[in-house]
Amino acid sequence: MSVNVKSTVILRHFCSKWGLLFVSLLFVIVLFSSGFVCVFSGGVSFFALGVSNKVVSNETDLKNAVNSVSGTITIALNNDITLTETLVIPANKDITLTSNIKSKFYKLIGPKYVSTITVEKGGVLKLEGVIVTHKSGEGGQGVIVKTGGKFIMYSGEVSGNNAFDRGGGIHNLGSFVMYGGVVSNNVANYTGDGVLGVASYSTNGGGVWNKGSFEMSGGLISNNFATYSGGGVENIGVFTMTGGQISDNVASWPGGGVLNTGVFTMSGGMITDNTVTYSYGGGVYNDGGVFNLSGDSLISNNKAIGGGGVYNTGTFNRRGGVVSDNIVSVYSDIFSDDGDITNGYGGIIANDDGIANDDDILVVVLIVSIVVIVSIVAGGLFFYFKKNPKKQMTNKQIL
Repeated sequence: MSVNVKSTVILRHFCSKWGLLFVSLLFVIVLFSSGFVCVFSGGVSFFALGVSNKVVSNETDLKNAVNSVSGTITIALNNDITLTETLVIPANKDITLTSNIKSKFYKLIGPKYVSTITVEKGGVLKLEGVIVTHKSGEGGQGVIVKTGGKFIMYSGEVSGNNAFDRGGGIHNLGSFVMYGGVVSNNVANYTGDGVLGVASYSTNGGGVWNKGSFEMSGGLISNNFATYSGGGVENIGVFTMTGGQISDNVASWPGGGVLNTGVFTMSGGMITDNTVTYSYGGGVYNDGGVFNLSGDSLISNNKAIGGGGVYNTGTFNRRGGVVSDNIVSVYSDIFSDDGDITNGYGGIIANDDGIANDDDILVVVLIVSIVVIVSIVAGGLFFYFKKNPKKQMTNKQIL
């Protein structure tokens, strides 16, 4: 058996040069794909649960750990801690609160009539594996995020809080990002049982009240109650929902799931099984704001006197989503009262309007990207051999 030396050398040259290019391109594709999955999975944790810089078992140790750190620290609770005053996350501090045992969510119990945690301007709080709460019968907000502050929720709970002001669970004036976890069983005496953002005499937002920026890609907001409006979330800022679920919340007046007077964009997730007792908008009450609906969003099985799914007095822009099977006494599943609906109709609307939604566009982008990469590689090989014909393998075969 004989081997063509020239062919072997050329083959090695080809493999060394184009093999390196191929490996590099493969690395870029894998890196891009990994980043893409992380961004769109919505539940990615950026730190390991149970691994911490500091383990604390009482209020003194907890506050010392927060105040002594310069920059970033992970603090793990070793048991339930009852606070005598609000835990403050100061400016220029990046604090992660977690539990020292993976299978146990320890409680951080707030003082009577005030918030359990307050995040100051420039401060960052990350929550995983801790329950932020109050003792039964003792009012107070769970987490207050001031303008310029940031709260990121990966897991754990904000539950069992009772507000005499807006935002029983979370009162957000800054930035709130919800990847996972639960906001539940919070109470606002008047409006907004879910997410709140501004203080006033008309206590709104028992679970969440948002006047800042609220991004929800996962998690659950449920079983919150407002004696006035906004059972799950009251938004007067910018609320973007790409995943997660808002369900089983109750308001006496408008907005069982979400009351929106700001900008609410929903491209994924579910708003289901919410109830308005005496008014409209079982799922969403768009009160003069802008409501954008697209993607695989589902608004279903909500209950109200009118507009069981969506009640609109503002601008409702629909590019997809399903609004169906909601329960109403009068009017329709979707009802617009002196508001504008684009690409939609009053009543039950199916997810077939002939308009590309976000997921359609995403698939197209991925396909085009793959085609472009393959074309670049193929074109490079073609011009390489066209320019260097002598470097092609000879016709002699390996015997």
